Amino acid sequence: MNRFFKFLLCGLVALGMVSCSDDNPLDKPQPDPEISFEITPDLNGKIMLGAAAESKFTFTVKTDAAWRIESDGNLFSVNPTAPTAHDTAVEVTALEENPTTETRKLGSLSIICPEAERTVRLEVIQDGTPEEKPQSRTILLYMPGTNLLSFYKTNIELCRKAVAAKALGENNRLVICYQPFGQQSASLFGLRYNAQKKECEEVPMLTYDHFEASSEESVRKLFEDVYHFAPASQYGLIIGSHGKAWIPAQTPLMRPCFAVANAPTEEEFWCPKEGAKPTRAFGDSNHSMDITTLGDIFSSMNFRFDFLIFDACFMSNIETLYDLRSAADYIVASPCEIMAAGFPYDRILPHLFAPMPIEEALGKVCHTYWDFYMHDWETDPGNEPSGCIALTRTRELDALAASMRQVTSAKQDFDLSKLQYYEGLDEHVFFDLGHFVELSCDDETAKARFREQLDRTFPKESRLHTDIFYSVYNGKRNPIHHYTGVTTSEPSLRYREQNQNTAWYQTTH
Repeated sequence: MNRFFKFLLCGLVALGMVSCSDDNPLDKPQPDPEISFEITPDLNGKIMLGAAAESKFTFTVKTDAAWRIESDGNLFSVNPTAPTAHDTAVEVTALEENPTTETRKLGSLSIICPEAERTVRLEVIQDGTPEEKPQSRTILLYMPGTNLLSFYKTNIELCRKAVAAKALGENNRLVICYQPFGQQSASLFGLRYNAQKKECEEVPMLTYDHFEASSEESVRKLFEDVYHFAPASQYGLIIGSHGKAWIPAQTPLMRPCFAVANAPTEEEFWCPKEGAKPTRAFGDSNHSMDITTLGDIFSSMNFRFDFLIFDACFMSNIETLYDLRSAADYIVASPCEIMAAGFPYDRILPHLFAPMPIEEALGKVCHTYWDFYMHDWETDPGNEPSGCIALTRTRELDALAASMRQVTSAKQDFDLSKLQYYEGLDEHVFFDLGHFVELSCDDETAKARFREQLDRTFPKESRLHTDIFYSVYNGKRNPIHHYTGVTTSEPSLRYREQNQNTAWYQTTH
């Protein structure tokens, strides 16, 4: 083609009569490279919506050019379908729930930008409804000391019985720590169900060659090891031991001795009656821990126990519970002594591992404990028909303290001998809190408010008692004529100065 002819032909191109190109004169014009078009985030051809109705997904169309959305499907909505600004957020919404467990395709949509000659096609997919799975629970049964070792071993056998009956369910763990070889070491192991052998088997975890039950460091490490070796979505702790509620740890725990009248020493004051049946407490002789120290351990951990169960004497005590109000959501404990046989573990573990809310499960634990000592106590020759128990909602304890302040401001004198006590000591230390309020307050409105808050803090259906409580300190059955499930030491003349330094007393006076 000579230069003149080519010039003429290209001139015709300028007039729109023909196209001109060195390679192909019929090529179409290319899109304007200055037009940008972007969708963020990168969707990879799919929009995923949640299983619930009204589940939404939002993406952004970025361009200065005109664009539109065309959709195919009636189970989702798109808004907007055309630009409203330079960067336009587009919201895709599921109109119905996907009741199946499988994902499903709801349709598709196309984002079209003619000026950029771009069309992006996206599939709209809705996720399936996940199968509901019960939350996993790890429960630690911690039994420090050696004074009750023979009873601990019986407790462990009852746990084995429950596990062999498949009480753990799926994804749950029962971990046990006790001191079978002395007070300076401890063994940590798990129990699980072996489906092939159809029996309970032991899973070794750790042996602590240097373990001290009164040591904050030892106990904290134990709890952290359980968290590491048996992770779960919920945690429970059962402490089985000797115990004396808030009473300072340096006071001796019960051990064989002879009671002495006329101003006995601390050790003599806590002497069991000769020939009495054994009961429990918190810690062990010369190896006990202050409740405030236990509370410090709980507050320093990187996880939290959802509930505590004290298989130990006197732990449903307001001074104690108030110190532990941040430790767990719920606490199960007895206001009086617990027989040395302790909880019927083969009966309570199925409740604790059942797929039900924790408060419901703990309510069943309280009822099972009470029922055992009310009706089946004679299955163990060392037992008495003595089973008092209560469930605490710790979130209500601050409100209880507030109502107690109103009671405290309206005190009156009363006959201490009429107040319900919960041990057989010569000088009583633990008294029924509700009964104390009724006798010591002369403001009926304040008492009514306290009763209402007491019922919110300690649910009535989980405040249970036998007709009597047994005490190792007088070796006999003692009558119960008033029961609210929680004690206080405020009326006692013993430990008065120490009691006035407790957080409960300081808050309510």
